[in-house]
Amino acid sequence: MLSLIFLILNFLFIIDEDLSYDCLALGLKAALENDKSVFDADRLQKYTGPQLRELLKWPRPLPLEDERVRLMHEIGLELERSFEGKASNLVENQQ
Repeated sequence: MLSLIFLILNFLFIIDEDLSYDCLALGLKAALENDKSVFDADRLQKYTGPQLRELLKWPRPLPLEDERVRLMHEIGLELERSFEGKASNLVENQQ
């Protein structure tokens, strides 16, 4: 699930020279280590821009923040709709 969230958030960072691939990867990893439910389907559907920034420990709005949040909502909704809200079901379905 971490990889999927990373992929949907990892675009157009060139607008902000301080935000990099590493910042995003480390922020998501730390968020998951601190809270195992951080990427649960119901939570993905509810994140706001400020909550995403807090999750990543980022001090200002992200480039295309609204689009990043919209994509998180979409992933959460589809996990809920098609995979009983569980990323593990998504993985099992692909095997």
